[in-house]
Amino acid sequence: MRTKIKICGITNIEDALAASKLDIDYIGLIFISESPRCVSITTAEKICKNIVKNKVGVFMNQSYDDIAKILKSINLDVLQFHGKEDKEFCLQFNKPFFKTIGVNDNSIEFYDESIEKFIIDTSVDGISGGTGKTFDWSLLESSRKLSNILKNKDYLVAGGLNIDNIKTLLTKYNPAGLDLSSGLEYNIGKKDINLMERFVNIVRRHDKSSYE
Repeated sequence: MRTKIKICGITNIEDALAASKLDIDYIGLIFISESPRCVSITTAEKICKNIVKNKVGVFMNQSYDDIAKILKSINLDVLQFHGKEDKEFCLQFNKPFFKTIGVNDNSIEFYDESIEKFIIDTSVDGISGGTGKTFDWSLLESSRKLSNILKNKDYLVAGGLNIDNIKTLLTKYNPAGLDLSSGLEYNIGKKDINLMERFVNIVRRHDKSSYE
């Protein structure tokens, strides 16, 4: 199985171009104003015009009009919803989308089983994503609720992934996909090209060994 990789929190054209040369599947652009990795509209336009990889726009509890306005000027391939958006809201934009499921030590957030694509991310104080913290990966198997969600679904595991812990996740749980941001940075919003390359190489070596 080839593991899907999404490098998120891209804020500049240089990092976007560097990431696009790697064997990854998605580049994530965050349009949440509260996020320190929020990308400007001008930069996002430039990235989308110059990058062939699938561009994912990340939103959280924003209005239909606000998102539609962004989509008029920026050609995003996939949308990602991190808030309390329901399936009907997500479908209005006529684009493929991921919906985040927040996981913490006590609970798994509400979800809609009919949604086909998920991001499984760490939830801290009710906020999913951007925490740089991992969740208990054993829940991918031990939680009947979560394992039922993921059965025959397209999903990415997120939350605190980096070159030091990714081998453990891959070896023990072999997730369908990975989504990371802060684990590849030298400063907030600035990607370390060497870390990106090393991370992708680790994942692809795992993929190759799993075929053998």
